[in-house]
Amino acid sequence: MSNIKRVISMLLAAAMILSMSTFVAFAEDSTTNEEAADAVLSSAAGTELASMPNDDVQYADAYKFDYSMGLFEMLEDGYWQNEKVTRAEFATIVAKMLKANTAGYPRYGSSPYVDIDASNFAYSSVCYLTEIGILSGDGNSEFRPNDPILVNEASKMIMCALGYQDACEITNGGFPNGYTTFALRQGIYNGLSLSYTDSMTAMQMAKMVRNAMEAYLMETVVYRADGTADVRVSDSKTLLTETYKIKNETGYVEGTYFSYLTGSEVDLENEVIIDGTCYQFSDNYDMESLLGYEVNYYYMEDVSGYRRDYIAYCEPRKDKNKEYDIMAKDIVSLTADKIVYTDSNDKEKTLTFDGSTLISYNGKPYYELSDVSTVIKEGHVKVVTHESSTKASAVMIQEQFDGLFDRYNKSTYQVIFQNSMTVTLPELKFDTSYHTRLTLDGKTITPEELLKNDAITYCVSKDGQYIRGYVSRNVVSGTISTTRTEQYTAGEYKVVTLAGNEYIVSAYCVKDITSGFTSDFQITYDGRLLGTNTSTSNNGNYGYLIKFAAGDDVFESNFRVKILDKTGKINEYVSASKVNTNVMEKDDNSGRTDEAQQRSASFIINSGAFADAQLVVYEINSEGKLKTLYKAVDFTENYDADDDLGFGKYFSGEGRYSRSLIGNCAIEDSTIIFDVPFVDRDRDEDYTVLTKQDLADGSYTADIYDLNRGVANVMVIQDKEPTTLDQTADTLVVDKFATAWDEEKQEKVLEVNGWSKGEYISLKVDDDVSQVDPITPTETMANDKKDIKDLVRGDVIQYNLGSNGYLYTYRVLFNYTYRTSGGGYFESSTSQRDRLGVNNYKITNDKLMTVFGEVRKVFDYFMVESANVADGRFYRAYPTTDVNLYIYDTSKDEITIGEPFDIEPGNQVFIRTKYIDQAIDMLVIQ
Repeated sequence: MSNIKRVISMLLAAAMILSMSTFVAFAEDSTTNEEAADAVLSSAAGTELASMPNDDVQYADAYKFDYSMGLFEMLEDGYWQNEKVTRAEFATIVAKMLKANTAGYPRYGSSPYVDIDASNFAYSSVCYLTEIGILSGDGNSEFRPNDPILVNEASKMIMCALGYQDACEITNGGFPNGYTTFALRQGIYNGLSLSYTDSMTAMQMAKMVRNAMEAYLMETVVYRADGTADVRVSDSKTLLTETYKIKNETGYVEGTYFSYLTGSEVDLENEVIIDGTCYQFSDNYDMESLLGYEVNYYYMEDVSGYRRDYIAYCEPRKDKNKEYDIMAKDIVSLTADKIVYTDSNDKEKTLTFDGSTLISYNGKPYYELSDVSTVIKEGHVKVVTHESSTKASAVMIQEQFDGLFDRYNKSTYQVIFQNSMTVTLPELKFDTSYHTRLTLDGKTITPEELLKNDAITYCVSKDGQYIRGYVSRNVVSGTISTTRTEQYTAGEYKVVTLAGNEYIVSAYCVKDITSGFTSDFQITYDGRLLGTNTSTSNNGNYGYLIKFAAGDDVFESNFRVKILDKTGKINEYVSASKVNTNVMEKDDNSGRTDEAQQRSASFIINSGAFADAQLVVYEINSEGKLKTLYKAVDFTENYDADDDLGFGKYFSGEGRYSRSLIGNCAIEDSTIIFDVPFVDRDRDEDYTVLTKQDLADGSYTADIYDLNRGVANVMVIQDKEPTTLDQTADTLVVDKFATAWDEEKQEKVLEVNGWSKGEYISLKVDDDVSQVDPITPTETMANDKKDIKDLVRGDVIQYNLGSNGYLYTYRVLFNYTYRTSGGGYFESSTSQRDRLGVNNYKITNDKLMTVFGEVRKVFDYFMVESANVADGRFYRAYPTTDVNLYIYDTSKDEITIGEPFDIEPGNQVFIRTKYIDQAIDMLVIQ
């Protein structure tokens, strides 16, 4: 009887263990696809924030796979570099493998171990795994969280998570042999070379964890009456399929948003076609780089918020895929059935195609492939093979074009290239209906982020719908030492030696690069020389002279200049001991010009010929010092031929710009505008270089020149004072003055405070602040002219700010002292102008109407009494809603924002209106 009890007891205990084990492995059986996707989707969004191992690091694919499943997202950035994995870290990963909700553990309020508490990041995970039977400590009530975990210890935790606990304990003797035996059978150690008592690196652990995620789960353990057990392992269920609801398939990548190989297209940038089926994928995957590859991909069905099945992880089948990237110059021939090319050893190689080979040309399927190697000047052909290293499964042909960026036309979505290249290259447009992508160092950028002189290499499909561009800001500086040409099937290529390295010159480079050419050179993303920053081979350049300063020594042997060049960069140069110049002032004693003296720094300084804010032509020597400085304005005065130095003056003065003309000089598309703000003339960070499209119609003070030798017109603009105050200018009801500290100037500045548009604001006042004519009858102009410091509470001004944000120009709309002391009434309107006579009014184009009078009645409209001398008394209605209303309480000396019905009969009001029947600002005097 006792034996029967013992057997029954063992079976009951086993059944309890089995029920716990089954709960661990299949706790999420009822989880919906949407719920199962939460952790994976959140980790996919964070993948871009974590540093990943390079592809050549061992087990990199396993680490990236685990991270994409959300297993490592709680660990620090760069965790993959760790040489030891701690027991605490591994516990958190196992809990993540189970997708366990560890919140609330321990359930009984105390730690199961003496050496870990709530301050440890793994505390809740350790407590959870302990309470469900996966962890048991070391037998001494300790967990040792910071010790490296050993392979056999990790094996026990993994096999318990997979439901093998009973099988390992009962059939193979328990820890450690029972667990390591089943782990070996189920492939947990596949690809690893470790002893059971070894510790693991993060990358080795990642491989073991991935193996576990794809290992089959324990299905049942059936106990016989004799105490033996029958172990049954599933032939289809894994943690991925059951807990994560993820399926695994193999297929060919046939299309992305930017390129496709078959007739199927996709609509979104995060969609991909694999074997004819469209999926969505995590944004951090570069699916286009896998075009033509056979891949393993893991996906979830019916994910909430996604219209396609969602790919959580994708990787090429490295045992099947091989890629050949063949540059255009190395192509011997390219036909519908093969490509012949020369390899790095100048040996001819051949890759064959057949009817099943998928071919694309600049992003779209290409069915009538002929010999295009003579067409492709720059570009490459990517061939992807699978089963055979000589038979292609996919061929991607990219015919690429190079251009130096000048500007982006937002209205037409078009990139404009320098040196008139726009008309000779395929159109590069970023219309929203096109499939476009622009990358810089692998990261997507918008065309608005492009900078002048960016080198853009791009390809465009024949219909212009598929565009990809690769941007480079790489520059190499130095002098071209040697040049030579090399003949290829695709044409002749120039090769230059620069700073000790050889560079192929792009077939689209418009400069004649010769030996002795010294400059900064733009390099394309794949290393071809495309352009130079200089205008001519002798380093000639031009720019705007921001600052001219004398030298630091008493002998005046040098001077310094700060120049804004045509790229928008501000450079500071020190002069050489002798400087070529066109300063031709005569010597006072001899009555003639001493050319030797003229070239000295001392003469140039004393001549006073170079003031700040003027256009100059200059050259820099090999030491980086200024060796030539010409006054641009003097070129036509001192040389017989205007173009002796490639420079001639066209126009100087003030003119109105409209329809490509200013004054009598044409402004072309390639015109460069040096925009020098008048109010910020001493702050060089505000100087800008613009183009024609940024030049609005209007009047400008300008100096316009023409640089010959293929260089475009240059227009130098000095902004006029902002004297135009139109209906868009702001109005301020003055409250008080104060002083404020300006961090940039490091000094105290005047500040005016008051109400504008219903808010209390403070405005710093520019030292050069000026007052413009008031818009009032002529007989009252003197009473509306007040110095900025004479303004008092209740005055109303209209103002403009300079480019430095300071109040720079203002007009007195309402003189509180004058108007409230019987100064009379005025109204500026078309009808009253006719009655009073044109001579009584200052006519401007501001369309600004103002009125001052006494409120007679208050309804939705109020009445204002007029005391015009020519017309007697009359009334006019104004709305009391949708106005910026201010109330000045003269007894309290306070200005407040009022409600419309705060107005009472007898109040004096000042109204500034945009139109005669639409109030904008109103001041009520009580």
